[in-house]
Amino acid sequence: MQIDSNFKTVSPAFRLTYTGPYSSASNTFTGSWYQFTITVPTDVKYLFFSSSVDRTIGLMKKSGTEHTFRTSTQGTVEVYGFKDTPAQASSGNFGLQLFNEDGVLTFDSNNNFMKVANVFTVPTTGMKVEPWPEVGHSYAVGLGVYAKQWRGAAQAGVPWGVMMSYCVRVGPISGGGAYTAIAARPWGSDTPPDDTPQAPPPPAMVVDVTGL
Repeated sequence: MQIDSNFKTVSPAFRLTYTGPYSSASNTFTGSWYQFTITVPTDVKYLFFSSSVDRTIGLMKKSGTEHTFRTSTQGTVEVYGFKDTPAQASSGNFGLQLFNEDGVLTFDSNNNFMKVANVFTVPTTGMKVEPWPEVGHSYAVGLGVYAKQWRGAAQAGVPWGVMMSYCVRVGPISGGGAYTAIAARPWGSDTPPDDTPQAPPPPAMVVDVTGL
């Protein structure tokens, strides 16, 4: 890792234990999904999720500070938010501080950083999860982007559009990502839509949230 004047301190900024309410968002093409909306502070740039049960979570939309997600299971979801923060000078007699040529502090090893534990690429089909790195620690997982794709389908002769999405996959012992159908609707035309291009797979990032 290179630490210079371009180094960013990414620090914990938001924590939410979400228990409900949920609204049902299920159909033949997607199976059972449950929708929920949370308010996220404007300065939070990175969201991560943990769960005591295995679940898939996908972003449906953002409107200002309102973030609407769909999840495969109801129940408690832990949400962690992080933001870019200027380095803060700490007190004490140990640690490492770096300054740029103007004497501005750019790094302090005693600041509360995002602790990245694992990064890997989400598959373009199916699901990939990896076990949490260390027993006794708490972890959360997030995606770089939740890119979407429309695919054509039909039910009883009626054209439908099926929305595919990259999603978080998280549970008590592992985390990662998936590519799955998250929404669907009648298309309102005589034929289903053509498949739109599938975006490249995003990275899944696992962070250590022990004590947060």
